[in-house]
Amino acid sequence: MKKFFLGCIIFVVTTAHATIPSIYLNKPLPEENIVDSSINLKMLREAWRDVTNVRIVVNGEIFDNFQTPGNGRPFMLRWNLVKDHLSMKNKKILDLGSTIGMAGIYALKYQGARSCTAVDYDVERLKTGNNIDTIFGVNVDRFPLDFNTSSYEKVIGSDFDVVICTSILHWIKDKKRFLNYLSSFPAIIFEGNDPNDIEIKRFAEVGFLNYRILGVTDLNFWDPRRRTLILFYK
Repeated sequence: MKKFFLGCIIFVVTTAHATIPSIYLNKPLPEENIVDSSINLKMLREAWRDVTNVRIVVNGEIFDNFQTPGNGRPFMLRWNLVKDHLSMKNKKILDLGSTIGMAGIYALKYQGARSCTAVDYDVERLKTGNNIDTIFGVNVDRFPLDFNTSSYEKVIGSDFDVVICTSILHWIKDKKRFLNYLSSFPAIIFEGNDPNDIEIKRFAEVGFLNYRILGVTDLNFWDPRRRTLILFYK
């Protein structure tokens, strides 16, 4: 049943609003399992068990023939939509509202990203992410930060090629300030909680006139939110 749902997510038809610059396009690659022989599945299970034992909200993940425990949607569903549309090779990635930071782990491990910085308010999530880094043989730079109380523009900076920003805008009080900060980057992988036309208008107002809808990211297609993953770029 898990494989059926995953297949459905991948099968979503994408719609192009404009041509994506070649530096962001990924060349077609053969299908491959996200888990390879270097990944210790037992250690992955233990890492997720540890984080769920402290009762924080963390996504479960789908790896090959098993799914880790968790009370959120697997990032794998979003990654499968991103990886065929956006090349992260040799790019500096910023993951805002990262939770444990699977986006950065996948980008480093499977696309050869130069670096990844993951930011989240929950220290326990970040600690778990550090443990999972070891299992995958990568190193994501993680640090805790609250976007509602900190001077994040100065703390994080803007020296990144791609920003991943999924399901975080809803929780930020000063949305205009946050969107203005995002405008300093060339490409944003975004998932929101509002209808697409509202999200597209928000990004257009801060200079992102180009976008591509990558697909629906909810595991259950009958979920009324129908959250969508969108690539915004300049």
